[in-house]
Amino acid sequence: MDGPKVKYNWKIMELIEADLKTNAHVLLLNVGGCGLHQFHNAVKAGAQASGWSVDKFLSSLYWLFKHTPTVPTLNGNASFPRKYCNHRWLENIPVCAKATELLAHIKQYVTAVTAKKCTNPKTKSYGIVAENVKDQLLPAKLVFFLSVAKQIQPFLVSYQTDSPMIPFLYST
Repeated sequence: MDGPKVKYNWKIMELIEADLKTNAHVLLLNVGGCGLHQFHNAVKAGAQASGWSVDKFLSSLYWLFKHTPTVPTLNGNASFPRKYCNHRWLENIPVCAKATELLAHIKQYVTAVTAKKCTNPKTKSYGIVAENVKDQLLPAKLVFFLSVAKQIQPFLVSYQTDSPMIPFLYST
């Protein structure tokens, strides 16, 4: 029941349940919505509650280097930041790892823009990146974010599937 039209899926579910109850005298076992969405949203809420804005930094980093033609390569490094996914934490492990790897080069770029050695892109993405690289704790925040993502990865890998996994969620 994933996708932008989830409310219609629930309506169809209600209609099927009513029809089965009336005509076949059976009930479906309704296990609710996707628990993984709840899990992703809980982690997202925790990240936002920290006030660290790591999610905004990672997202802005990608868009800065994607859509700003004046941004040079990072000291000859042709490897650019990866796209941040706001609703699938499992996919953000390589995003955060790449940002951590490129952080020194990104700081050099922001310093060059500040010193007017490079053109200021004057974008919202650049503003967010420039503000975040001033934070001396940014490397630690990224490593912490990466650590949390790696801890939840095994659960998400196991249960983010089309296979029926509900029986395995029960513990005695």
